Amino acid sequence: MAEQNLKRMKRRRTANKNVLTGLLVKAKDGLQKEYDDDLKVELQTLLRTIQEQEATVKALDNDILNLIEDDDELETDLKTSVDFGIDVTTGITKIINFLKKNSIDTLSSSSGSSSGRKATTKLPKLTLQKFNGDSLKWKPFLDSFNIAVGENDELSGVEKMNYLKSLLTEKAEQTISGLALSNENYPIAMKLLEERFGDEQIIISSHMNNLLVLELPKIMNVKDTIGLRILYDTAESQIRSLQAFGLLVKNYGPLLVPVILSKLPDSLKLIISQKSDSDIWDAENILKVLQKEILAREKLNTIGETVSDFGEFAGFHVGGGESRKSSCTFCDGKHKSHNCRTVSNVEARKQIMPMLCLFRERSFIEKLSEKFYMLQMRKETPYILVFWKKD
Repeated sequence: MAEQNLKRMKRRRTANKNVLTGLLVKAKDGLQKEYDDDLKVELQTLLRTIQEQEATVKALDNDILNLIEDDDELETDLKTSVDFGIDVTTGITKIINFLKKNSIDTLSSSSGSSSGRKATTKLPKLTLQKFNGDSLKWKPFLDSFNIAVGENDELSGVEKMNYLKSLLTEKAEQTISGLALSNENYPIAMKLLEERFGDEQIIISSHMNNLLVLELPKIMNVKDTIGLRILYDTAESQIRSLQAFGLLVKNYGPLLVPVILSKLPDSLKLIISQKSDSDIWDAENILKVLQKEILAREKLNTIGETVSDFGEFAGFHVGGGESRKSSCTFCDGKHKSHNCRTVSNVEARKQIMPMLCLFRERSFIEKLSEKFYMLQMRKETPYILVFWKKD
């Protein structure tokens, strides 16, 4: 069964890698083109897609490593994954640098002054989102519309009305469907929309409903960092929106606590319980602990990108006391590092390695300092070695 799962995961990873490679090739071709707004949008879209695919491949890499039993196969698979990751990171860096360089050039070349007018900067075109009548989206839509259209003194009422009608769909479009395009009807249309979709009580009720329902699947594994991030961001978004109307989390916290906990795995509930200072769980405290857990796990997910930078001491030791190296770390002998009798003194070993710490737990792993990382390679690992990068 495990072997079938391993083969299936490898096929999925290969397919994702092929897609990712194709995206990188397409982006590379784009870097050779003349820069304009269309190319900018294309590269930004490619960049986001590449980063999403990269995250998927990394997740599959970790799952596959957990299933591989053979030492040589594990080492080969890890090396291949790291090499591929370097290529992807290089491609992403090139896209980011290209966009940054051309944005600066565009900003510099578009600045200037003319006959008594203030110097202006050519900004990228704004794409206004359409509004379908969702009360939760009314305020963001109104703010963006006013900045781009409503407060633009160079536009007439008819032009503003025309822009407004082009951005409305469904219920919002029906609300002003009987109004003709005219200067007089523009303020009338805005008033009708505000009265129907801008009611504060309706918006507050909608936010509360979304918050207390949280229509997200329960997170079954504490390692599901993406799921945890989506859960946290969704809850925080609703909470911030309610705060904008003066409704603080302490006013509805007791209702929110069981909703959040129902979405979390038991192991994470235990962590929250251990870090809680009170017998009564507080929603704000739960979210703070959850945020710290997510940030720590996201940092851990980036370790794979930095393994190749650990210099001559890059290495790891995992799984049942079996060394992944072909020779001893301390004397280059043909035996396991932890069985070394040539260099058995702890202080002597410290002189060979910048620092080596042995941890016998597979629980929470975090970045301890700028030059200190811990690697958790497999579930079965009873301990792992931790190295400081040599200066």
